[in-house]
Amino acid sequence: MKRIITGLAMICAVACSWGADDAAKELEDINRKIKEMLAAAPKGPHGGKVISPEIKALMDRRSGGIVAPKTNGKTILLVDARNGDNGFLETFTKTMKRQFHIGVTAVTRKLPENADLFDAANGCKTMMSPAVIMIVDVEKKPTLSIYPENAVGIVNVASFKTSDAKLYEERLAKETWRCIALSLGGFSLTAPNGKVVKSVLSPVYSTSDLDELKVSYLTPHQSAAIYEAMSTIGIQASRPVAYSLACRQGWAPAPTNAIQKAIWDKVHAAPKNPMKIKFDPKKGR
Repeated sequence: MKRIITGLAMICAVACSWGADDAAKELEDINRKIKEMLAAAPKGPHGGKVISPEIKALMDRRSGGIVAPKTNGKTILLVDARNGDNGFLETFTKTMKRQFHIGVTAVTRKLPENADLFDAANGCKTMMSPAVIMIVDVEKKPTLSIYPENAVGIVNVASFKTSDAKLYEERLAKETWRCIALSLGGFSLTAPNGKVVKSVLSPVYSTSDLDELKVSYLTPHQSAAIYEAMSTIGIQASRPVAYSLACRQGWAPAPTNAIQKAIWDKVHAAPKNPMKIKFDPKKGR
């Protein structure tokens, strides 16, 4: 039995050695490629090298890849209650997920005739979707209806519809972001340094004001305000981080490749020079 255990230990040691060697070789190749690509990369407006998506992918690979913690599964519900679907829901939902890292569920619903808009939107809530943004097309109703206490917002396209499909989608995206920010807790217009930030929350009094906005998304501090507001009703953000950071934070999933295994082993390894506390009989420890 002792020989069997010793043999198994030797096999495990050899396997670990191979894994470490594989990781070391791969990391060496990645570092070489990054160095070569950075040397050939153009300079940006501030003098630094432009990090291309290919270089970024290698940097992510070097740190073990990008992982995200699990959440409770609750999402913001985006409801399109207009007649017909022009593909806006799919495109906008992808943008929301990419910027927020908060779960978004997109659905289409038929709005009952003469329906109360707030009741219709609020009625879409479920236990897993406690926040709702609804898009409607109803004449003689406000462009934006905001109910921050209820985590409900309504975008009405009737006032800014146009036959120009591209312009229409741009307007709809801006108004939808405005509705999200104003309804779901991201309505700060100032940055931490006190300066006013131009964003989709800047004053809009006409479609020309809307068209002149240079951005069609939220600023980072507005997104952060929404993270905090949504957490109070149970919608959690799942912000992807480098695998190496996830290991240090203590929630990383089990490694799936040689680089992640090397990072995992390094983070979880016992210290080479552990702190030694001399026994003090007077203190009893």
